[in-house]
Amino acid sequence: MNYHANDRASAEELLRQGDNYYRNGKYPQALESYMKADQAHPGNPEVYNLIGMTYTMLGHYPQSVAYFRKVLRIDPNNIFALYNMSLAYSGQGHYPQAIQALQKILQCRPDNAAAYNGLGRVYEDQGRLDDAVEAYRTAVKIKQDFDIAYYNLGNVYDTMGLYDKAIRAYQQAIKINPDKAARAYNNLGNVYFNRDENDEAINAYRQAAQIDPYDVMAHINIGHVYSKLHDYKRAAEAYDAALRIDPYCAEADEFLQLTRTMM
Repeated sequence: MNYHANDRASAEELLRQGDNYYRNGKYPQALESYMKADQAHPGNPEVYNLIGMTYTMLGHYPQSVAYFRKVLRIDPNNIFALYNMSLAYSGQGHYPQAIQALQKILQCRPDNAAAYNGLGRVYEDQGRLDDAVEAYRTAVKIKQDFDIAYYNLGNVYDTMGLYDKAIRAYQQAIKINPDKAARAYNNLGNVYFNRDENDEAINAYRQAAQIDPYDVMAHINIGHVYSKLHDYKRAAEAYDAALRIDPYCAEADEFLQLTRTMM
């Protein structure tokens, strides 16, 4: 009997199980399957990477870093491990190490847009907003259809108070990937809200709700606009719509009760 072949087949089946659990957000079960796959057929860097990613999703960052290091001992320039390691370091607030991992990717692949997007994220977390803008702009220069980088760029511009630039960045993200643009529409609405462009804000929030019918915040934000306009009936309707999606949403319930006192 070929025990190695049987072990490999068992590991592959366990990997499929783990992937299914991971896709459905069942990270403890995914981790158990991946660990069993490693026991059945040890030494596979792909399995180490999956274990590390799952530990990251569970918030167990030191363990995730340990498994990404196992990958890098086998393949020192493994881009996936380096990128995932940067996420784990960022989760711990270890920003210099996160930057180092991303810069190593760029040494191997200077045209890697995802690494520049990752750098922008780390710089943003550090409050280095000018550096974040430069990194995100480099990402979209390399990959012109990189909607996530445009979205992130819009967030930084919004934080900096550069609202016209934020609007253009969000609109570009929406143009590239309109079917997955609920977050961009929500944040675009927030910019309009802050600029007292209320009709535009409502339209943006409604677009977000249309794309994602379960987007509670889109309805809450619509309620906020109507409250600002003293249209408490419509505000209450919006907060009530949020509660129909999530009956346990404390924020929507609080604003609904407050709004009813104003009617």
